[in-house]
Formats: sequence, C-alpha cells, structure tokens
Amino acid sequence: MDKGLRNILLSGAVLLFLSVPSYGQCPRPPKAFAGAYVDRTCQPVTVDIRDFSGLIPCNIIPGTVYTIDWDDGSPIETYVASANDQSLPPGTFVHTYDANDDSCVYRPVYRLSNQYGQDAIIFVVNVFDTEQDRIAIAENYELCVGDEQTFTFHDGTIFNCLIPPPYGNSHDSTRVITWKYYTSGSTLTMSPARGITITRGSDQYGDGVFDLITGFTDDSTHYKTPPVQPGTPQEGTPSASIYFPLNSTDSNDIGKTFEVTIDIWNDCNPFGSAPPVEARAVITVVSRPPLPAAPSYEYCQGDAIAPLTAAGTDIRWYADSLQTILLYHGAVFDTAINSNIPAVHTFWVTQRNLSGSAGCESYPRKVTVTIYPSLQPGVIGNNQGICEGETPAPLVETTAPAGGNGTYTYQWQVASNIAGPYTDIPGATGAGYAPPALTATTYYRRHVFSGPCDEYSAPVTITVTPALNAGSVGNDQFICKGDNPVIFTETLPPSGGTGVFTYQWEKAIDLASFAVVGGATSVVYDPPALDTTTFYRRRVQSGYCTAYTDTIKVDVTPTVYGGTVWGNSAICQGEDPPGFHSVTLASGGNGAYSYQWQIAPDLAGPWSNINLANDSVYDSPALNATRWFRRYVTSGQCSAFSNSLEVNVTPSLNPGSITPDQTICIFGDPSVINSLTAPTGGNGIGTYTYRWLYATASGGPYTNVIAGATDAFYDPPAGLNQTRFYVREVTSGSCTGITNEIRIAVQDSIQPGSIQPPAVSTLCSGDDPDPITQVTGPSGGTGVYSFQWKSSPNPGGPYVNTIVGATGSNYDPPAGLSATTYFVREVSSGVCPPRVTNEAPIFIQPVLNAGVVGSDQALCGAPASPAPLTEIAPASGGNGTYSYQWQSAPAFGGPWSDIGGATAPGYSPPGLLATTYYRRVVTGGVCPPAVTNVVTINITGTIPGNAGPITGPSPVCEGQTATYYISAVAGAASYAWTVPAGAVIIGRSDTAVITLRFDTPGTGNISVAPVNGCGVGGSSTKVIVINPTPIINPVADSAFCPGENYTFTFSSSNTVGATYTWTNSLPGPLPGGIDLPASGTGNISYTAPLNLTGSAKTGLITVIATLNGCTSAPVQFRITSRPKPVINPLAGVSVCPAQQVIPPAFSSDTTGETYQWFNSNTAIGLAASGTGQIASYSAPANTTGSPFVGNIKVVATLNRCVSDTAGFSITIKPKPVLSTPANIS
Repeated sequence: MDKGLRNILLSGAVLLFLSVPSYGQCPRPPKAFAGAYVDRTCQPVTVDIRDFSGLIPCNIIPGTVYTIDWDDGSPIETYVASANDQSLPPGTFVHTYDANDDSCVYRPVYRLSNQYGQDAIIFVVNVFDTEQDRIAIAENYELCVGDEQTFTFHDGTIFNCLIPPPYGNSHDSTRVITWKYYTSGSTLTMSPARGITITRGSDQYGDGVFDLITGFTDDSTHYKTPPVQPGTPQEGTPSASIYFPLNSTDSNDIGKTFEVTIDIWNDCNPFGSAPPVEARAVITVVSRPPLPAAPSYEYCQGDAIAPLTAAGTDIRWYADSLQTILLYHGAVFDTAINSNIPAVHTFWVTQRNLSGSAGCESYPRKVTVTIYPSLQPGVIGNNQGICEGETPAPLVETTAPAGGNGTYTYQWQVASNIAGPYTDIPGATGAGYAPPALTATTYYRRHVFSGPCDEYSAPVTITVTPALNAGSVGNDQFICKGDNPVIFTETLPPSGGTGVFTYQWEKAIDLASFAVVGGATSVVYDPPALDTTTFYRRRVQSGYCTAYTDTIKVDVTPTVYGGTVWGNSAICQGEDPPGFHSVTLASGGNGAYSYQWQIAPDLAGPWSNINLANDSVYDSPALNATRWFRRYVTSGQCSAFSNSLEVNVTPSLNPGSITPDQTICIFGDPSVINSLTAPTGGNGIGTYTYRWLYATASGGPYTNVIAGATDAFYDPPAGLNQTRFYVREVTSGSCTGITNEIRIAVQDSIQPGSIQPPAVSTLCSGDDPDPITQVTGPSGGTGVYSFQWKSSPNPGGPYVNTIVGATGSNYDPPAGLSATTYFVREVSSGVCPPRVTNEAPIFIQPVLNAGVVGSDQALCGAPASPAPLTEIAPASGGNGTYSYQWQSAPAFGGPWSDIGGATAPGYSPPGLLATTYYRRVVTGGVCPPAVTNVVTINITGTIPGNAGPITGPSPVCEGQTATYYISAVAGAASYAWTVPAGAVIIGRSDTAVITLRFDTPGTGNISVAPVNGCGVGGSSTKVIVINPTPIINPVADSAFCPGENYTFTFSSSNTVGATYTWTNSLPGPLPGGIDLPASGTGNISYTAPLNLTGSAKTGLITVIATLNGCTSAPVQFRITSRPKPVINPLAGVSVCPAQQVIPPAFSSDTTGETYQWFNSNTAIGLAASGTGQIASYSAPANTTGSPFVGNIKVVATLNRCVSDTAGFSITIKPKPVLSTPANIS
C-alpha cells in the first residue's frame, strides 16, 4: 500500500419524515422538511414518501391535496385527504429512479394545497452522486502490518431539506456532525506522538471548535461539531474531516480492526430526537508478503554483467531502502552497470500482493552487485640458474597481488616448457614455493584467486646446467722469499657444463681461506714474487656450474733483511752531519752478517762503496753538497740493503731586505711591509720560509713572534696605538737569517675644536650673514694644522660642498644664500684623517610670495555688489606662517590704504559706486612683506562688444597642442570659451587666448564670447578639423638565410592611406651592411645577401607613418642577415687494414653549427650517413687486392642556413697476399 494519506468519503444514507400537526387555522405556510440519501454512484434509487402527523404546522382537513411530481418525466400523482389529520399511508407513493440520467439530480416535489387555497412544497428528495474531488465510500480498508499510516475521512454528505418555493439550498439547514471511533477490544494503537486531528470548512462551521462529548451509552469516543446555521449555502463542500494516524507494530496486529463512524443530524432529523444518518468504515491489519528471492552478484572488472533477477509477484526494484526511487518494475532488471569501474552497487527489491485492497508490499531485500578491481597476480621472484642436482632458492613473492576482493588464495604450477602445459603442484598453495633439486630446466608460475577473479603470474625460469669437471693445473714449487714462481700451466682441460668455460684463479695462505686473484682469468697463471708460502687453485665456471682444480703449493723460505739505520739530517754548507746508527739489526739468512756502507749523490745513484766503512755504524765527514747513504748486508748467498739516509746540505743564506719606515695615525691601518730585496742562497727560490717578529724598541730584542705571519710580506693589523719595530726571519733548509729593521711610528688622532654660528642665524634668502668664529682650537696630530670649510644642505651632512679659499680658522659666508646651510670646519694634521667640528647652521627663509587672489570683475551699474575676493593660490615662502592685510586704491597705481579688519586670506568688498582696485599684503618670518596681484572691480554701464575672428591652426593632428586667440574686446572682463569634445584645455580659459590639446579625431567648433558684469557679448566660432595620428601595427623581428626573401608590409590600426618612411641603421652591402638602403618609403621587399662573413649582421629598422600632415610615433624592428657556414678544408685519410682511421675534424668560420655527412662506400667500415663528427675507428680487412675508397660529403647547418658541400676521401689499402711457390727439388 502506498504510504501517505488516504482520503475516504463517508456519505450518510438519510431517511427524513413528514408529519402534519392538527391545530386550528394555518397562519403561515407549512414548514418544509426534506431528507437525502446519498449513494456512491448513480444506482437505481427507490424513494418512499411518508407523512408523519404532528410535524406540519397547519391542519390536514378533508380535501387537502397532496401532489407528487417525480421530476423525471413520470406522471404526476395526487392524493386527497379524506379526514382530518390524515397521514399518507406507507407505500402509497413509492418511486424508483433509474440510473440512466447522467445528472443524477432528481427533484420529486410533494405539493400540499390546503383549504385556504395555499400551496406549499411539502417534500423534496434530491438524489445525486458525490462530486469528482470526493472519494467513494467503502466499508472496509486495510493497513499493512508494520506500516504507520494516516487515514483521512471526509464528511461527504449533502442534505436536501428545502424550504417552500422559491426553492432554497439543501445546506440551508442546521446540522450536527459527530465522529466516533471504536477501540474496545482492539490492540491497534494510534501513533502516540501524533493523535487525532479534526478540521472543517471555515465558512461552514464558524469558529472551528470541535467538542469532545461524553454520555453516550456505547464505548466509542465521540467528537461533535457546533450547529451549522441556515443561510450559509455550501452545497458541494465537504463539511468536516478527521485524521487517524494508525501504527501497526508487529505480526501480532494481523487481523485486528479499527472502526470509524460518522453520524449526522439536520432539520430533517433533529439532533436529540431523531436517528442520525450514519456511515461506518472498518480498517483491518493485513500481513505483508515475504521477501522476494533475489541473489547478489560479484564480478571482476571488465566482466559481462548479467541482469538482476527476483522470484515473487509484482517485483519492484528501488535505489534506496526507503523505497522512494523506483528503478524498475519487473522480475528481470538490466542494471546497465559499467563493469570497467570497480564499485559496489546496491539495489532494494520487493514484491506486492496482487489480491486484496491493501496491495501490501514486502519489506525490501538488499541486493548488491560488486565489481572488484582487476586482479594483479603479483611478482614471484626472479629467474634463477643452478647446476645439475642443486636445489633452487625458494620462490619468494616480491610484489603482492592487488585488486580482486583483497583476499587471495594460490596454486603453484610447473612446466618443462615456458609455453606449457602447466600442471598443479600438489600442496603448493602458499604465497611462496620452495622447488626441489632439479636436473633439467624448469618453469614455475602461480595461479592467484580472489573472489570472482583469477590470474596467472609471469613464469619464473630455473635454468639447469649439466655437471662440470674443472680439469687439472701445474705442480707444487719451492722458492725463496721474494722470488717469482714458475707459470702455472693446464695439464688437463675442463669438461661438462655448457662447453663454454670461464676461469678465475684464487689464492690462500692456508687451505681454508681462498681469495680471488684480480685479473687472473686465463687458462694459465703467472704468479708474482712471493714472501710467504701460498696455495693456488683455478675456479672454472660454465653456465650455472662452478668447479675447482686441485691445489698448487708454492713453498717460500725466509730471505735476508738488511735492517734499518738512522741518521737523516739537514745541515748548512760545510757542517759535519751526525753519525749513522743501526735501528734494527740485520736478520734472516744464515744469521752471520758482513757490512759495507755506500754513498751516492742522489737516491737513484750511482752508489759506490765507502773505503774502510765496514761496520754496522758510520760517521761521515763534513759535507759541501747533499749526499745519500745506505748499508749493504751479506749473509751466506743472500744479501740485502738497509734503508737510505739523506744528508741535505743547504747553501749559505742571505735574508734580503724589507720596505722603509712608516708613520700612521693611532689605531690606523699600516701599509703592507713588502720585500725590498728577495732572499738568496739557501736552497734557492721556492725553498724559503718566513717568520715575522717585532719589538717595542729599536734593535730588539725581537721576542714577539707574530702568529700566522709566514709570507715574504706582512700586513700589520689596524689599531696600533704605539710605535713598533719589525724584522723578517728567513729560513731555507737548515739555514736562517734576519732582515733589516723597519719602524711604524704612531701619531695621536686630531681633535678639531669647535665653532659657533653668527648671533643672527636666521636670514631671508639673499641676505649677508655675519662670520662663523672659532670657540676652541684643534689638538692632536703633529701640532701643525690646516683648515678647510665645508657645507651641506642637510643637518648632519654629508658635507660634500668644499668652499674654495675658505682655509682660515674662521669663516665669513657670502651674501646671497638661498637655502638653509650647515657649515663645518675640517682640520688636517699629519697622517691622521681630517676631522670636522660641530655644525654652524645659517637658516634661510625663502623670499615671501604673496600668492594669487580673486579675479577681475566687471559689474554693471552702480552701486554694484562685487563677488568675494578668494585666494586662488596660497602664499608661500617665509616661515610658512602668514598674516594678511587687504588694501584698496582708487587707481591701479595707488595710493593704497589698509582696510580695517580685512586680515583674512579672502575679502568681501562692500557695494561700490566706482571702479576700485584691491590687493593683499602678506607677512611671515624675517623676509620683507609681499603683495599679491591687483584685482580690478570695474564698474561699467554696458555689456562688451562682439568677439572678432578666432586665429589659430586648422586642421590639426590628434595629440597636437595649439593656441587660439581673438583681439581684446572693449569692456570685456573675461572670455567664455567652448571647445570640441575630447579637447583638453591647458592653462587658463578666461582670457582672450586659449591653448588646447586635441586627443580625439573628428570635426568640432571652438567658440568664444566676451563677458563682463553686464552680460555676454557676441560670440565668434571657428571650425576645427582634427585628423587622426596613425598608429603603426607592430612588426616582428626577422632573421634570414642567404637568398631568402620577405616583404614587410606596414599598416595602421586606426587609419587607411598613410604614407610610410623608414630608415636602416646598417645600410649598404656586406660586410658592413645588411644589403638594404639607409632609408626608403612604402613596404620593404628584402632578399638576404650571401653572408660569408662568419657572423650575423642586424639592422635596426625605424618606420614612421604620415597621413594628412600627421606623423605617427616610430615603430622599430630588426632584420638579421644570417651567415652561411663555410666548412674549412678537409684532408683525405689513407690507412692499411686494422689501422686506426682518424677522420679530419669538421669546422667552419661560424660557431654553433651542426654537421651531416654522407659516405659513398660502406666497405670502408663507415655507415652510409651520420651527424656530428666522425669518430675514429679500426679499418676493416681488405684482401681484394684493390683499395676501398669512400667519398665523404659534409654539409654544415646553422640557424637553418646550410653550407656548400665539402668533401674528402677515406682509403683502405689492400693487404698483400703472399702466394705459395711450387716445390723445389
């Protein structure tokens, strides 16, 4: 059943009755009563007209006529009362209405005529169906178990209690409506959070209050509406509604019911005295169907997706568990899922009952379609090689599988061929696998499973090499220590394996620890000289097998050692070296030793025996040159030398000299002390070492060694505060000497003293200051001082202005200073840097400028009221603080008199009877007062005359500035100008002259009219044509190879028809130019010349456009003539087979070029073509008896420019072949 609200219409079946009371004469027409029976459709309806006495207000007497008009075309029926208060017998007037009348509206009329001749409508029955917005009545409704649902019931009853003619409306009758619901004996509950809600139409029921009423004898719950008053027609409008939110909680509710009843009373069946019209609905809880059978599916990425299927009745597929989005109605649902995108797709499927009014839908079953990512089987290790019978290393997973459902199982497979077939290995289901020992090449792979996916890993190959025999080599040997063993030869070659063998010789000093002999990879091996007994063997490898030969032993016996001696020394020429002693004694041999000392001029010899020097020690005489000594030891048949000793003899040393004395300022930085003359003697240039020393007194002692000062020169540090004496110590070999002494004298720093400015130090620009004088004199330095006065415009300097001739202790500044200046005195003495005194400032105030005030006025008539005179340009200069005094005069030249109280920047003149002149006097600071311009207020009596013709240029160019003027007009105080749109006024626009800049092309008018206080005179107009100034479109730089041509076409972005002129910065032919004239007009058609200069030539082209006399801004671009590379000559090559072919190197007169070459004959051992330089190579064999000749062609390319072809040849000479002579007997 669909969730939401269910609207149900309850219509009452109403039987109304009529009775006529019996009392006296009838003072008014009888009161009408009516009733209605409302059925759900236009079914045949039977109506029984009955009369109940006592309800009609007038008597029924004999002769009273009842007239019945059934209003459907049936004959009219009558009945005449034959007695007082006679009622209509039941069944007297019964009529059945057919259903064929589509209107379903019938008005049978019951008419009563009394004895007074009055007619009244007594009874009307109106039978009709509900309107289309009302739901038909039903007796039974169903609620699916587990649902919460609100049932809404509407009052759909329409009564037809009509008043006498003219006919009234069926709702013009007081009505009472009661809703009740029955809960006794039922466990079906309403949702406690919601409750019952009753509503009704606002026009029909007034204030909208429903009263809960009690006192009913049944166990229902009752709600009643207030009475409905007549006169508010509402036919066709539901009169009331009630909402029941019901909640079925579980299967225990199945079969339980809930009853709702509506009772209605009106004037035809009054509340409290007549039965109601009643309708009832019963709500029953029914069961849901079971969940439909529907499987979920799993796929691997890219698999074909089958439709979803479900078993059940009336199958529905939803996108959500709340069943708000219906995707498909049917048992087989093609989801159209894209299997190339891994995802989990969730659907919800239900089934519905196909019988019963509830149409209950099962709870939804969740169905998933899972698409797992493509399975990546992972990597199971690398290929291996083993020797026959060996066990391979375990196959270990190096890359884990990925994709699928994330859970993996495995099955290892084996094959004797990489293409298969592969068979499963029983029990091999782990991530890795350990193969057994193998005798033949074998292939393994791993089959990986994950959910619906499975994949095979790439096979791993284990290559098996046949068993290997290493062969045999050489025999054992015996040598003395240091001797060279005999070469080891092969006595039996290896066999087995692949048939291809590699060798590696190994050695050890015992039979347990063999090590590889570097580079010993041949079949045989020639060992080096040995000092200890050593074992050798040869390792043979073939494929994946390794084998070793038998071991060769080289037995080494001890040798004689000459021991070590001591006595290396360095002496100066003619000195006696110390004696030579034994450090370690001779050893080895037979234990008995004899000695002979030897001497040599150099370590390399020649060595000669020293006569009578046969002891283990030796004392050499004095030496004049370097000599080497060693001891020769003999023991039995073996002999040895000791180490060699050197006696280094250094020639006599002259330490040289250093630069002269210096004088510095205290804490100053001395100059570098350089070598005046270089040292000589000793071991010579390059053998000298230096050390600098100083003393505080001349002659030393020089006990102060300067750390780190080991150069031939020395830079003393800055900051010395006392005089020092320096020497340089020179060492060469074993000789040492000291240079002359130099002094660095230290002077005290200068104290510059102090100065003071003049008593009057604030002046007006141009005044003459008083002298600046010394307060205290200088000190320090040498005691003798020179002075230089300097100045700066800024306090604190820098004092870069040196005053020529100002060298005294005092200074008198000249007249005419125009700005504040700061003076100092610089003091010099000796070597110390000059120092400056304190500042002496002279403050200069600028000449006072009174500013500009007002504007001339021309007023018409007297007395006249001038406009206020305002400040147009403020005062300036002086000290920046100003006071004002306005003055007036009857004539332009005065006399001037102060205006009392007029001390503001502006002034408002009073009413004037005659022309008056005004000015403003400004004071501020020490400079004399200044006066402004004179403002004339001219009192006239007429407007000015007409303006004359305007003089000025036309046409003009866009962006041009031009001046226009007219002759002065008598009586004009000012002039009013109008200018064309886009023209900019430069300067004033109220005089007879105006200056304009024209920024917008077009045609416009300039007008001017004279103006005074009386009005505006006649104007004058001039038409101005503003021609556009061309704007040249940019031209890109271009570069060309020889012979290339291009036309540069010039154009303007804003004009058509302009004339173009151009200039070239690099005119003329090569090598000086780019082969283009120095200038020209119009477009440029350029053909690049043959450039063999080796470098590019670039000309700067400047273009100007002119149109209607208007000239554009210049546009520039560059034209470059690129060089054509010229390859330098190439020499041919001729070699014999197997010799190295060294082709010539390619080069040209340019740089950065690339080369391409072509070979006419590949028999010379060179490819048919290539790029770049040709590398050297070995010449191929040539036994043809004729030379191989290849002609090589080379081209160079630089920036698209290609050289002419250069060439050379490579010749491979034939190798002579000796023919075999015939046998000679």
